[in-house]
Amino acid sequence: MTAAGTLNAVQRTAVTILVSAVLIALTNAVSRRVIRSRKASKKLLTNVHLIRYIIIGAIGISAVMSIASGSAKDAVNSILASSGVIAVALSIACQEPIGNLCSGMIIMITQPFRIGELVRYLDDDILGFVEEITLRHTVLRTYDNRRVVIPNSLINRSSIENSNYNESFVHQPVDFTITYDSDLEEAMQIVADVALLHPLFSDKRTARQKADGTPAVFVFIRDFTESGVSLRARVWAPSSGEAIMMKSDILFELRRRFRAEGIRFAHPHVEIVEKRVYNENKAGQ
Repeated sequence: MTAAGTLNAVQRTAVTILVSAVLIALTNAVSRRVIRSRKASKKLLTNVHLIRYIIIGAIGISAVMSIASGSAKDAVNSILASSGVIAVALSIACQEPIGNLCSGMIIMITQPFRIGELVRYLDDDILGFVEEITLRHTVLRTYDNRRVVIPNSLINRSSIENSNYNESFVHQPVDFTITYDSDLEEAMQIVADVALLHPLFSDKRTARQKADGTPAVFVFIRDFTESGVSLRARVWAPSSGEAIMMKSDILFELRRRFRAEGIRFAHPHVEIVEKRVYNENKAGQ
């Protein structure tokens, strides 16, 4: 190879690396900006990760082809000729990483869960919000702010509980128990009023149910317990996290309203009844 040819090859390599680095940096910058945007939907956030990996992979392959040969055709032929040997070597040495890589691509394409959704990893009973999906692993953020990193090959073949799959709204039961001497009908009406006024409450009735007069909040008696009447209110919220917050707010407001109306929450207690049979008989004599 002549000096001019060598110089051209070096220049081509340097330009290719520089352009590739700039394109990858721009791709990462744009994806980070979208991820940090509060207006981005869960589906968009998940798709951004997939698109970023595809673009970076395409840039990398193009760079290798450009450096390996001045002709794209020659580069393709060279890659195809050695692909068999590379595939065998990778299958032996990198079974687990390749499994995670393929599983990550499947998760991003099929999207059984998305970033920001509350899911439960049933194998280890881990409940958390999907914080990040990479080609190797998925990160769950638990309620106590811990991060659980699960390899994609494991999470792809495990059962995942996702309350937001195909339906973002979540049913949240609100359970409480009042004493037997409390006004039952008034307590049930207060619960319905409090739930309807909550900003996260979602009316999931159909047009037919609304026309038939079906209540937006269904409150019913669950059981008669030793301490009082057990009640349940069925309410809906836009997501799992918001459903938990809504339940807490409703119970907090019920405590204030019940206290004002003289309705008491029941709690386990023991009543001791003492019979003074001996003294009464003696007094009668």
